[in-house]
Order: sequence, then structure tokens, then C-alpha cells
Amino acid sequence: MSFITNAMCKIVISAIQNATTHVLTEKIRVIESLNKLPHLSVTIYSHWRKKSS
Repeated sequence: MSFITNAMCKIVISAIQNATTHVLTEKIRVIESLNKLPHLSVTIYSHWRKKSS
């Protein structure tokens, strides 16, 4: 009985760890995208200004 409980605990723990890692990776990806946004909008803006002038 205790063996099964042990195995279940290990599965649950590893699942939680995997989920946490996944969430952190996603958050980092989102932050990186947000960091690229200003650069992107500046590029678009300067491109648009060249066109209109």
C-alpha cells in the first residue's frame, strides 16, 4: 500500500514541477515578446513616417 502511495506522490510532484517549469517558460516568452514590442513599434513608426513624408 505504501509503495503505491509513494509512486503516486512522485508522479504528482513531478507533474507539478513540469507544470511550474512550463508556466515559467511561458511567462519568460511573454516578457521577451513584450520587450520586443517597443522596438517593433518604433520600426513600424519610422517606416510609416518615411512613407508619409
